[in-house]
Amino acid sequence: MDEETQLIASIQRHKLIAKTETNKKKKKGFLDRCAAPKEWIGFDGMPTKMDTPYTMRAKDLKMTYESLDKRYLTREERLDILLQLKLTVKEHDCKLTKDIVELIDREADLLMRGTKEKNLEGLRQRISTLFLQYIKTPLFNPEAANLLKVPEDPSSLRKNIYYCRGCGNYLPSTDFELTTNARTIGRCRKCKDLDGEGRLREDFSRYR
Repeated sequence: MDEETQLIASIQRHKLIAKTETNKKKKKGFLDRCAAPKEWIGFDGMPTKMDTPYTMRAKDLKMTYESLDKRYLTREERLDILLQLKLTVKEHDCKLTKDIVELIDREADLLMRGTKEKNLEGLRQRISTLFLQYIKTPLFNPEAANLLKVPEDPSSLRKNIYYCRGCGNYLPSTDFELTTNARTIGRCRKCKDLDGEGRLREDFSRYR
């Protein structure tokens, strides 16, 4: 009976290790695809690559995420990484970013108190998990929209996040003209303003 129990436990451990490795590969694949430069074949038949503001943003997020998983850092090095992460997420004000900042401040405080590394593992894993959720949200990382059909649990990020049919971005409700009887969200204010300016220029051109 003991041998059977040990065998079952061993199988479960191997399954857990395999699942962990698979998840790591999926995360890395997602981050790599987001940060990859745009690539196409030019008219001369040669492949061309180019970074865009969105891929550069994704690359910065990828580097920050990878730095969170580094081990054997000094206290100062870890604090520098936490500061960089805090500055990154504070660009947006929502429940998710507030949760991340709260965890960052908690770890920084524990580091200053001399808490042992092994006692910080759970907290650090939580920070990494929430930051990955941040990276998977098109509102914060536009390249993610090309890889994810829907944003990661938008209700937990910020209430009333909607999809703009014009620019294709996920934006907060304040960026839309919402009415109580509206059945669809449609386009954001910026897209409507751009469309209005175009129509206005067209109308005035008739009188020139």
